[in-house]
Parts: sequence; structure tokens; C-alpha cells
Amino acid sequence: MKNSFSLSLKLGLVSFFAFTNFSSAQNYSGQDISGQNLSGQDLSAAIFDNTTIFSDGVNGVNLAHTNANLSNIQFGTVDFSGVNLTGVNLSNSNLSQASFNESTVFSDGS
Repeated sequence: MKNSFSLSLKLGLVSFFAFTNFSSAQNYSGQDISGQNLSGQDLSAAIFDNTTIFSDGVNGVNLAHTNANLSNIQFGTVDFSGVNLTGVNLSNSNLSQASFNESTVFSDGS
């Protein structure tokens, strides 16, 4: 009986580890993150796309010092009003239709 339980437990753990995704990358695709303070979190592996909602038009997400990678995204009519983009990588992203306001904070390039 003891050997049977031990084998069952081992097989259960093997199944758990085989089917569990331990990736730390957060997927923000299609998520409304407006108004959230994510400042200082490591978002370098996080996934963002043109369906991520960064602002509700007034309150924007704080992405300061997160190393968020928003490069190479065709954003379309994304709203960045009130978003803190300090330290965010926006290289090669299409921002031609994006909205910004006086409370949008951009990186100073350092």
C-alpha cells in the first residue's frame, strides 16, 4: 500500500510539472490596465499589443521603470493619455494615430 501511494504521488507530481507553465511573462493583450501602478515591476518579458488598453482617456497606467517592451507594435488609435512611459521601449512602433495628453510622461532618453 505504501509503495502504491508513493508511486501515485510521484506520478501526480510529474503530471503537475509537465502541464504547469512556470513562465513569468504576463500577457496584457486585450487587458484594460488603465489606472494601474505597475511602476518598478520587471515587465521586460510581458506581452502587450494593439488591443491592450493603456488609458481610459483620463487615467493611464504607470509603466515607469518597468522595462516594458512596446517595440514593433502597430498601435492604431491607442490612447496613451496619462500614461507614464518612462523607460519603456517604443522603438519601431507605429504611433501615428495614437492619442497623448499633457499628463502623458515620456522617457527622457536616459
